[in-house]
Amino acid sequence: MFEEALDFRDEKRNDFSGEEFATNKLIAGEFRKLGFRVEEFGSVIRSTKEGTATFNSQNVTGFDSNLTSRLVKDKPLTKVLLAEAGIRVSEGDHFSLDDKEGARCFVESTPHVAVKPLDGHQGKGVSLDVTPDTFEAAWKKASLETKKGILIERFISGGKEARYLVIDGKCVAVALRLPPFVIGDGTSTIEELVERTNAVRCNNPCRRKYLIRKTVEQLAFLKQRGFTLNSVLGKDETVVLDLKSGPGPGGDTVNITGRVHPSMIALVEKITKTFPGLHVLGADIIAEDHSKPISGNNYIVLEVNTDARIMGHQFPDFGEPINVARLIVESCVERMGLLETVLEKTRSKPSPARASKANTALVPRDDEMTLVFGGDTSLGDTYLARGKYPDAQLRLCKEPESFFERLSPLITDKSHFVLNFESVLADRASDPWGGEKKFMGLDDPDRTVSTLKSIGVDSVSLANNHTMDFGAASLMETIDHFKKEGVNAFGAGNDRLESSHPLTLSTHLGNVHILSGFEYRRSYHEKYRFYSARARPGVQRFRQAPDNQLADEIRDLRSKDQTAFIVAFPHWGASKNYAWANEKMFKVNTSFLKAGADLVMGHGAHMMQQCWVEDRDTTIFSLGNFVFNSPGRYQKLGAPPFSLVARLNLQRHAKRWATRLRLYPIVSDNRITGFSPRPVTEKEALEVYDILTERGQRIFQQSFSLGQDSRGYFVERAGPVSRRCAQLD
Repeated sequence: MFEEALDFRDEKRNDFSGEEFATNKLIAGEFRKLGFRVEEFGSVIRSTKEGTATFNSQNVTGFDSNLTSRLVKDKPLTKVLLAEAGIRVSEGDHFSLDDKEGARCFVESTPHVAVKPLDGHQGKGVSLDVTPDTFEAAWKKASLETKKGILIERFISGGKEARYLVIDGKCVAVALRLPPFVIGDGTSTIEELVERTNAVRCNNPCRRKYLIRKTVEQLAFLKQRGFTLNSVLGKDETVVLDLKSGPGPGGDTVNITGRVHPSMIALVEKITKTFPGLHVLGADIIAEDHSKPISGNNYIVLEVNTDARIMGHQFPDFGEPINVARLIVESCVERMGLLETVLEKTRSKPSPARASKANTALVPRDDEMTLVFGGDTSLGDTYLARGKYPDAQLRLCKEPESFFERLSPLITDKSHFVLNFESVLADRASDPWGGEKKFMGLDDPDRTVSTLKSIGVDSVSLANNHTMDFGAASLMETIDHFKKEGVNAFGAGNDRLESSHPLTLSTHLGNVHILSGFEYRRSYHEKYRFYSARARPGVQRFRQAPDNQLADEIRDLRSKDQTAFIVAFPHWGASKNYAWANEKMFKVNTSFLKAGADLVMGHGAHMMQQCWVEDRDTTIFSLGNFVFNSPGRYQKLGAPPFSLVARLNLQRHAKRWATRLRLYPIVSDNRITGFSPRPVTEKEALEVYDILTERGQRIFQQSFSLGQDSRGYFVERAGPVSRRCAQLD
């Protein structure tokens, strides 16, 4: 069990420093950061600001149902309710303190059991792998910690225990629990290794009380394995000191949130639905492998807690910490109806230096560089697997590059190629939303990345309404697949700061920053938790208002890097799919330009949208689709079957950028092209220009001209794309 669990941990133990914090102190601090007044009454805190949130006993909030909280504390009844819901629980029974002989009979019929207090916590009074010979000592130990009775369950070996934390019905953090252990260096004794580990733990705010104590049970456990405290371990030799896992006996926690399989997340959220009315809930689960899908008997729910400790997530021994206190506070503020207002006033802005370090690409040294932009992209595994288009499905399996073949002239001879990738890359994924979300995207990782690399894709934006279709773990897997093959992924990440990092192209001409975001939709926030938070994976967002985060980030970049060329690459949601940009989008777009964007190149509608000029700055509201292998609804919704591929040429004239922007229309309706999007014909090019003229400004034909080159027909910006730029000859 333990040796496999080590596979999850990082190489280096976290070394936290700072004062010792109780959970309620952390929560009080997060409320204060958001500008709330906080009153503390011992272990109870109350926060007020146009609403009240009350906390007591760790993180039990005033939003929790008292009835449900009392129910969950009844462990035998909780197990019955979980079993009735089809959730696998540990087998066992409970006994009153005066029914010791009944308990003994149970142990004799079930030789390996766990004995624990009915109302115990933090591992106090718990004995594992109890046999008839050790029953007496285990009963006495548990009896000292309870007045309510003893719970005896079948002992489970060979699995890995993890604490799942759920806030408002959504799993936000998962911590693997390891037993206390030491790793040899070839010269130190076990006792010296323990003291060294404890010294590091003293810098962890939640570990100072939970050191490895070298208890009588632990010394006996060592002896059973042929060791004493004076034993010298070989280099990298690992010795476990206890059967029990987690902080209580001196064990460790490992953040595995991004590695947990969606089916495990769905299981935990199902548990939450079994106990409605709980704001914060913890579930302890043993599984053979938390990164694998649930199947048969490969998991057991040990218990459910309303008073779930968050410190193992806040200060894990291994892995990235998650600010769970902040997530709890944001959830409370949201229940008060103040979340959007508070976050917009207090959000932190990433520094350009850190942003550039995260997503930086070097562009070859040429006098001129060419950036190619494509719209919504997916090989469409989930759509084609339905079998309605067998020819396309066969091509997907045997020659996936064929979908891009006719677009090749538009994307060659480039310095950098950027797409909006609108799917999920995962070998396996299950629907975590119970069928509530429509149009789920899932593509084969190896085939997709290999194909995109073969056509020259350098970077992908993930800030859209599909990359979180299968939850946070699959999003992080998607990012890993791209980065492993050298493709930059931006617009999403492990937290809000990471997801806000722009793509920065570092060139001898100057920096080019490309910022992406997915427009805020309430259902995607409340139902699906798509958007990143300070300690939650997700995609970058921007509000449907002139005062929005993406505009703030553009403004911040412009102030710090005044000579840069800045492209906003938003995924819009205000208009419906296969529809034109609406008034709300125009207002938000103005905020991007006023903040300092030189060019706005949007996507999200699956069709081309208006090409616009505002104060000499250029906006392409939607490029539409690049290669998006769904049947599409162009004809059904009366939408023109066209999209755009953009080629932006950049030079430097003195201190100014010189630009040329050409938009190459393509036919992107797969029902017309047979899943082979292509450049337009002359007749279609005239149709595209007429449509854009009709939908555009009165000055459209003065701002954009129709032309043709060796690549095909194009719509060209007649002038520099920005008031800060010159025109490239």
